[in-house]
Amino acid sequence: MADLRRHEFIDYLNAILKNEPSLNKVASHSSVHANGFTKLVLERSPQVALRLHIWEPFQPGQEEQIENIHDHVWPFASRVLLGGLSEEQFGASGTGPLMDHYRYLRGRATLPPGKLLLHEQVRLNTLNNLSHPAGTVYRVDNTVLHRARNFDSGAHTVTLVLTGTPRNTPASVYTPAGLRVREDLRNARLAMASVRQLIDRIIAAL
Repeated sequence: MADLRRHEFIDYLNAILKNEPSLNKVASHSSVHANGFTKLVLERSPQVALRLHIWEPFQPGQEEQIENIHDHVWPFASRVLLGGLSEEQFGASGTGPLMDHYRYLRGRATLPPGKLLLHEQVRLNTLNNLSHPAGTVYRVDNTVLHRARNFDSGAHTVTLVLTGTPRNTPASVYTPAGLRVREDLRNARLAMASVRQLIDRIIAAL
């Protein structure tokens, strides 16, 4: 991630655009995420995956979509290509706000929707507030509870994410007690034309 070269990555993306089977394969695994960003899966194997995450700018009058607090079944490294992210990290607390804890069940080989099963109630407090501007490479372990948002609500943010070996236990999702949890869309898969358009926009911005 740290050694990524702009022209090499643009060449890689252009190669996907010029190869219809490759573009169709990317589209078949890509979707709109429950946490509000678009996920393009560029490469995937049982142990690792390479993805682009795209946060769109907010439209005038649009309410900001706050991510569910969550962890991941895999560790990951991320490089911020465009824009920037603010990351909040959380931990269990005896005095923090009461949260509904859900277990999130979905196989890596399937697209959303997954299943959210209410498990228990816990209290969480904020542990860290971190900033990841463009060019930053950061790592997140699969035990970290966090959520992320755009630096700038008027601009889009793009990150390149390399995920590691998944654990066997489910991911966790938290939402304030009694509030509706954000769930996967029923029809989240992206059309090939939408994937092409997104990759074209990223290349132009890089």
